[in-house]
Amino acid sequence: KSEVASGQEYARRYRQLLDQHAEGQIEPLLTEWREKAPDDPDAWITSANYYFNERQTNISPKKPGPGDITLTDKKGKVKGSISFEQVEGSMKRAVDLLQEATAKFPDHLDIWCGLAFMYQESGDFDNELATLKKMVAYTHGHPAQLKWLKGAPLSKPADKFVPEKLHEYGSYYEQKENAEDDKRWFQIATLATDQYPNDPQGFKDAAGYWADIG
Repeated sequence: KSEVASGQEYARRYRQLLDQHAEGQIEPLLTEWREKAPDDPDAWITSANYYFNERQTNISPKKPGPGDITLTDKKGKVKGSISFEQVEGSMKRAVDLLQEATAKFPDHLDIWCGLAFMYQESGDFDNELATLKKMVAYTHGHPAQLKWLKGAPLSKPADKFVPEKLHEYGSYYEQKENAEDDKRWFQIATLATDQYPNDPQGFKDAAGYWADIG
């Protein structure tokens, strides 16, 4: 109980520092949280999310891209853009923290899925797929006591819950509609059909892949 209370206090202080834009104090607080509450998965999740979301402002004469702010002159002509780029090295720090967390809290499927998502966002499909395979292997070996967000139990049995998650990761690549990403979609669908042969979704995805390539 004291560990939970300690984690809640660190979470409160973290939110307070965010509101105050006290960036210089946030990283030491997160480090202290992980050291003083080593059994609190939120210490690792919050730290990883902080680094993942860490951005720096970049003003450029380039045309604005998705999510950028457009800079115009007095006549309304586009003169450049403001973008918010990830701080160099912050993605690796986020990934390293979640990798550490999967070893400490392997029953938390939200941590496995968060790590896979970060690999997806950084364009590292090989490590994304490897992470999903490790998650599946763990759930097969430990089907009971699995957790999701905030330590809550899964909303349905693991052999239903996990195939749905695999479908979500596969759909990301399906929607890109190009040959290379279609192959990635098929690899995730194959993981689902191999590991969950009694669930139809993986077979639907695999059939969709073959239909797409004619």
